[in-house]
Amino acid sequence: MPMVTRIPVPTEKAVNEHLLSTLKHIMGMEYFLPRLGIGDGDPQRPHDIIGVGNKFEWEVIQGFALQYMKNPEQYYKFILAAREIHRQQYHHRQWNGPHPHDGKKPHPDATKDGLLVGATDSILSLLENRAYQKGPHNYKEIVEWMFEPHKRYWVREIKPRMQALEQPRLELIASINDIPNIGVPEEMYHKIVDRMNETIEMLRNDRDYSLKP
Repeated sequence: MPMVTRIPVPTEKAVNEHLLSTLKHIMGMEYFLPRLGIGDGDPQRPHDIIGVGNKFEWEVIQGFALQYMKNPEQYYKFILAAREIHRQQYHHRQWNGPHPHDGKKPHPDATKDGLLVGATDSILSLLENRAYQKGPHNYKEIVEWMFEPHKRYWVREIKPRMQALEQPRLELIASINDIPNIGVPEEMYHKIVDRMNETIEMLRNDRDYSLKP
């Protein structure tokens, strides 16, 4: 009978790091999207934390948090498995679906808006320090990370527009319990804070993490 490999349970510190990293990414996306005039076609907003496969579901938290453990390379199969669960999200289905390689005639299920959101998401994720992407990277290096021609096309389309904007002060976000608004529209900001608070309560009540301020 084959052995069943259990997913390791991440430490509280690792879970906190995942939540904080995710929070910074969400705030960055929700800062950029309205300034770029994209994202209105995405039904799962705030970015990354609404709907099936969102990063505040336990199954996704458990896998992604392992990248913040000691020697994260030993956990890569679990981290990448969590990434596949997360890719059920609308913006990933738009970005990672099959597209012709000229970048101009996307798959019928993908929209220009969806592809530009996907490109923005990819750029922001590569600017971050993610173990499984060997980051962080700078804007100049990012196009080189886009192996698929259609993705490179959309990254080249949105990257100069992102660079031209004042960059979000993500370094001001230092805690999951005290979240400053760095320029996200007020209604979206409150949705993010409420969703974070719900997630902290879930982890305290169902998973015995204290996640103290």
